[in-house]
Amino acid sequence: FGEEMFRKTEHLVLEELLLMNNVVISTGGGTPCFLGNMDLIKNNSFSIYIKMSPLSLTDRLINSKKNRPLIKNKTPEEIELFVNETLVKRELFYSQADRVIKGESIDLDQLVSLVKT
Repeated sequence: FGEEMFRKTEHLVLEELLLMNNVVISTGGGTPCFLGNMDLIKNNSFSIYIKMSPLSLTDRLINSKKNRPLIKNKTPEEIELFVNETLVKRELFYSQADRVIKGESIDLDQLVSLVKT
């Protein structure tokens, strides 16, 4: 049904999930960037941005076993360009998270500690 319908459905699901107690919600990369979702997240929960370099994100997408609609039929070079351009736009939203931690060298104990607070 296209990205617009996906984003509207995603927003509704996020609203429902945020009503729950003691849950961890792992969103997709675009979730915080649409329909006021970052404000919704910040006003109803504690947010953590697991920051990854564009190179790491590109590598993950290229080697992903899932077919992602936004990069379907793109070459590795086109995926790299897409990641770089998209990250520039989305960083504005991601940087609003309550905490930012580096994803490539993530300390799982630190992450668990943040989630438990």
